Order: sequence, then C-alpha cells, then structure tokens
Amino acid sequence: MRSLGERFNKLRAKVDISPTNDDPRSIAHD
Repeated sequence: MRSLGERFNKLRAKVDISPTNDDPRSIAHD
C-alpha cells in the first residue's frame, strides 16, 4: 500500500511540475 501512495505522490508531483491540458484534474488543482 505504501508503494501505491508513493507512486500517487510522484504522479501528482509530475503534474505540478508540468501540468497537462489532457488532465482536467491538473487545471482544477491550479
């Protein structure tokens, strides 16, 4: 389970660094 959380965090960090228009969540987060 810890691995999943870490992976999710990394994914979120990637989105924060380079937001993609394809991901509506990225826009919402911004």
